[in-house]
Amino acid sequence: MSQPDLGEIRRALRDAPDVRPAHIFAGMPYVFRPERANGIHATYAFEIDGPDGGEWTVEIADGVCRTAEGAPERFDASIGCDASTFLDMVFDAVRPGEAFVDGRLRVRGDLALAMRFSRMFGG
Repeated sequence: MSQPDLGEIRRALRDAPDVRPAHIFAGMPYVFRPERANGIHATYAFEIDGPDGGEWTVEIADGVCRTAEGAPERFDASIGCDASTFLDMVFDAVRPGEAFVDGRLRVRGDLALAMRFSRMFGG
């Protein structure tokens, strides 16, 4: 099976009306790049604030990405921000490091693991 055209997927989602963080989390397993996750066995907790926010769990282990709505019992890294900042990061309007420095992105737990997250997805 060939890799999906991630640029095309990103453009379609960016231009779609009413895209919410829940849509992004649902699609994560499909754009996950297992070759970029060698050696990672981690649970990420996402806390997205605001009207379209919520809590999600993303587990990366053995080259597989699983997502679920709700907070995990334990996490290796927790990433929090508002829904607008989250979508800006997904669509490359802002880099995660920039959002962190600006105080728009909160990280608890393993900072290095959190910073590796976005590299396991997309092009």
